[in-house]
Amino acid sequence: MRRFLPLLALLVAMSGIGRAATLNEDIIVTGQRPPQPGANIWFENGFAEFPPLGPQFAKGLVIWNHPAAANGQGAALSTGKPVGGLSALGWDVIRLQRNPRLQPSWENRLAEARDALTQEVAAARTAGYQRIILAGQGFGGALALETAKTVGDLYAVVALAPNTGDGAASIDRTWSQLREAHAKRIVVLFPNADEQVPQPRGAGAREILAARSDLSFVLVDEESGVRGTAGADSLAFATYTTCMAYFLAPDATPHAGEFHCGTDEVPAALARMGAKPHGGDAWFGYSNRGLETYVELPAGGGPILYGSGYGADGRGKPAVKGYEPKPTGAGFTFDLNKDLTVRGLKQDNELRLTVDLPDGTRSSVLLHRLAGNS
Repeated sequence: MRRFLPLLALLVAMSGIGRAATLNEDIIVTGQRPPQPGANIWFENGFAEFPPLGPQFAKGLVIWNHPAAANGQGAALSTGKPVGGLSALGWDVIRLQRNPRLQPSWENRLAEARDALTQEVAAARTAGYQRIILAGQGFGGALALETAKTVGDLYAVVALAPNTGDGAASIDRTWSQLREAHAKRIVVLFPNADEQVPQPRGAGAREILAARSDLSFVLVDEESGVRGTAGADSLAFATYTTCMAYFLAPDATPHAGEFHCGTDEVPAALARMGAKPHGGDAWFGYSNRGLETYVELPAGGGPILYGSGYGADGRGKPAVKGYEPKPTGAGFTFDLNKDLTVRGLKQDNELRLTVDLPDGTRSSVLLHRLAGNS
């Protein structure tokens, strides 16, 4: 018998109503305890610091599917960092927990979890969520895509290094998922040096997704610099995390086909910051921590306009302010505050900013000139 807690039961449980069932010590997954004896599948809040807002107030619901860890204890892994940014921006996030000790085969795990997700989506819609995203990493990413083949009208799917297994059959499964997933928007990462699926998939995925006229997609492929199955949790993915938040925003209307990060989200990012170009030399880019950045160098002297946005963690305060620059040979500096000095160097169509942070690390930003300075 399959046992799992649907969303409505989860919200009741989080309110403190009811008592936890007696645990069967034989099925405890390290770091997580199933809510009832014999539980194969159950749902939990995705982030302790972000309790659910509920369907009336949240932008939508993200259902996270964790990877299948090598030690069999994937339920103890943290919810993916890219989804944390969405949670901070007002999306509710819950996670599907799977007990691998009661799921002996890949196909068994897939079928049981897919059934649970299907029922969870139905429960969420009944509760009033208008936008539902299935997301996951590794096996969890493959599970999100596979479920989207049979669950219709999803707002989006986010599949980070989806693990469909090694070999030709695995790649065929990936292509099938991308062709048949029912979603308005898809975000997919195929990192370089993926330990679980070493075959390159980016070029083939782009061809398949571009042939579909019914969706918009963000594809981060092997040329992106993101490496490894867990690459979405690294700083190398921070830029794409921020871009993904703009791509998935309820007020965004991405065109059909590929959404190009660093280009297509720029108007929304500038509007969010309150950046209004004044005819100077305008630039946009991301820091190595995923913080969107705007700089305008005045045409006839005067203050530099510097703006920043939410960043990958979704917790910034978008704003644009003016700062007095100090020429330094081929570049310039300006003081963000008494402790932080920004150094800038312009070369052709690139502008590089660096700042030494109080923790001893350095933040760098590579900006590109905005076409038409707008």
